[in-house]
Amino acid sequence: MLFKTKSNKIIILGIDKNSQILADYLSKKNDIIILDKNYSKYPDIDVFFDNFDNGLVEILKKHNIADVYSFIAMTDNNEYNLFAAELAKNMGADKTICLTSNSCYLEIKSNIDLIINPYQVIIDYLSYLLKETRLVNIMNLIPGKINISSIKVVNDDSFSYIRVKDIELIDTLIIAIKRQHRTFVPQPETKIYPDDLIYILFKKSIINNLFGLFNRYKKKRRLFIIGANQLARLLIKGWKKLFEPIIIIDPDLAKCNKFADEFDNILILHGEGTDTQLLSEEGLNTKSILINLSDNDFANLLGSYSSKKYACQNVYTIINNHKHCKIAELLNLENTISVPEVIKDYLSDFINSSQRINKYFLGDEVYTTELRINNKHNKKVKDYKLPSGIIIGLIIRDNEYIIPDGESLLKKDDRLIIFFNKKNEIKLHNKFL
Repeated sequence: MLFKTKSNKIIILGIDKNSQILADYLSKKNDIIILDKNYSKYPDIDVFFDNFDNGLVEILKKHNIADVYSFIAMTDNNEYNLFAAELAKNMGADKTICLTSNSCYLEIKSNIDLIINPYQVIIDYLSYLLKETRLVNIMNLIPGKINISSIKVVNDDSFSYIRVKDIELIDTLIIAIKRQHRTFVPQPETKIYPDDLIYILFKKSIINNLFGLFNRYKKKRRLFIIGANQLARLLIKGWKKLFEPIIIIDPDLAKCNKFADEFDNILILHGEGTDTQLLSEEGLNTKSILINLSDNDFANLLGSYSSKKYACQNVYTIINNHKHCKIAELLNLENTISVPEVIKDYLSDFINSSQRINKYFLGDEVYTTELRINNKHNKKVKDYKLPSGIIIGLIIRDNEYIIPDGESLLKKDDRLIIFFNKKNEIKLHNKFL
């Protein structure tokens, strides 16, 4: 939808379980090259491997980086990934992607098309499975950047019975409302009512800020996290308002002490996730949520199996090695999350996002389109005097994604994602052509 392709050649920097699963999947329709330093044994997948020692610039020149559609930096070095992806972009790669486990890098200014924290991808997926925010994902409009979700309004929501313009939203826009059997683009004066289904466009970075707005009051459940690692750390920061109490259990006393120094109001226990007596003493029951997410797959599998036998209905298992998913099937563990599979799906969605947007993805009453600004003179959104029933949802300017208001400036060559009532299609094109 948003990018022009040069070829079907993709370069992946770094070999690990995540990059192997991704490369194997992408190789069905693309030519894949995996680059790695000093790697002696290559996995048995249908891709080209190159072991390089003379520097990154030389190896990128060797493989004609300017003819590459996507470059993905997936080593275990955050800073090297950032450098490599920026370098590949400057040397002519169409799309560049960087994986980093340090969330501080997610908002930096760069030419890189997508910077993601793989742990955050897993958390977003867990949030979807748990549905604690009541947000239902409709479309990854710009994977890793812009999402569209829906939510059913209930009577005690803070935004029920008030006008759209009075709802305090940051980097978020209500693009459509389904009321009974009718779907329409709202105006600032439109009131939100119980039983409305509202469609929301928002930046991924503000998902935690939406928790309070779209999570109506209900009794908080106990959350058990088995494993004190970086994923657990990010879960606590993102979910501390959703669950009470949050209980961390880990067999490594040093990790427990470190978490205890970092977090207040979190119960940190030294113990095993398979210790059902310990879990029982801390209040594990059928309504609790338990997530086994340590770096040891076998400990996660055994812990989930024992908790499920103990009658906990909401057990989630993180699998770091995709091959171990077979064991989860044998143990009848339904809520198993394969990290390589989730990362593969996420990145392949972004790589394939050159497909045009589906005009009818919100139904046959509200349409979606992409238009380019050809006007040489910069104008504010409000100066276009758009008719009722038309909303500019997103401005795309190079690698910048802007959710606009009336004061936002539209510049030549900006691309716009627009939502409109179908009766306004002719009026819309007359405004921008």
